[in-house]
Amino acid sequence: MSKNTNGNRKRKTYTAQFKAKLVLEVLKEEKSLNEIASSNEVLPKSLLEWKKQFLENMSLAFDKSTVVKEYKEEIVLLQKSNDELAKKVGNLTIEKDFLQGKLKSSVSSKNRKKLLETGLKLSINRQLKLLSIPKSSTYYKPIIPFGSDEDKKLLDAIDAIYTKHPYYGYRRVHRLLLRVGFAYLAAVIDWHAKKILAWNLSNSMDGSLTTGVLKEALALYPRPEIFNTDQGSQYTAHEHIKILVEHNISISMDGKGRATDNIAIERFWRSLKYEDVYPQRYSTLKEARAGIGEYIKMYNSERLHSTLDYQTPDEVYFKGVNNTTHPKRDVLQNVA
Repeated sequence: MSKNTNGNRKRKTYTAQFKAKLVLEVLKEEKSLNEIASSNEVLPKSLLEWKKQFLENMSLAFDKSTVVKEYKEEIVLLQKSNDELAKKVGNLTIEKDFLQGKLKSSVSSKNRKKLLETGLKLSINRQLKLLSIPKSSTYYKPIIPFGSDEDKKLLDAIDAIYTKHPYYGYRRVHRLLLRVGFAYLAAVIDWHAKKILAWNLSNSMDGSLTTGVLKEALALYPRPEIFNTDQGSQYTAHEHIKILVEHNISISMDGKGRATDNIAIERFWRSLKYEDVYPQRYSTLKEARAGIGEYIKMYNSERLHSTLDYQTPDEVYFKGVNNTTHPKRDVLQNVA
């Protein structure tokens, strides 16, 4: 990262070709997101944003004329409204300065503090400036370190490395985290039969992972009446909800903090981790995808479940599908 003559850091910029190259590497899913980011000196967050932009604008490569026409029309409209907006901005500036002066002279600083509100699109810093309140006189709640779910996952990963290699220093731990990275697994399970209907492993958690698994399950198996998920952003996203609505499927979501609402898939995650992922210690996404695929095949067709009267998920599921007198068992649960 370079510096300018004043000693300030310049923001790093990347070409469109560079971004496209990395997005294609991400989509291949042969390496983890952290591996790709580390080897190319970019942030994993940037890769996710580039991937999202790429997927949303793929269609433009086949219909450029429509895009050009839309932009021309938009430019004309913007040019017409530019003068009106400039006038409005000027008037609003004058009015703001007038009201700000009156407020400062007629209302005490203590009472102005009572006007501050959190949870608005207008930041607290901006509110302080508009109300002429010094920042030094305002108290705020400190951010709790390592409070997010992602932070907790990172701490768990660091703990696992130190447990296995207690002689590692922080530099080795950091390098190992960059090399290993994270993988995200999404799956659709039949609530009654415990059969995994569809799954996928990806180096990034976004809407395309969960919607892809949902579409695959609906293409391969009968439509369920109810589809249950947790309240993750990928499941409340418009694209995911749209698929369920189009197939006339009722939407069910777990209560916050209620892991038992997710018990069917949570038990599968536990079995997968302790019977396959932990013992195998996969070192690459390619190995993990192949190994997990073999485990799920065994889980569906060979593994006997005590809750299923020691039958396999395949036996119970297809017995229900083929028997028209069988009670409806078409409740799906999707969790990533």
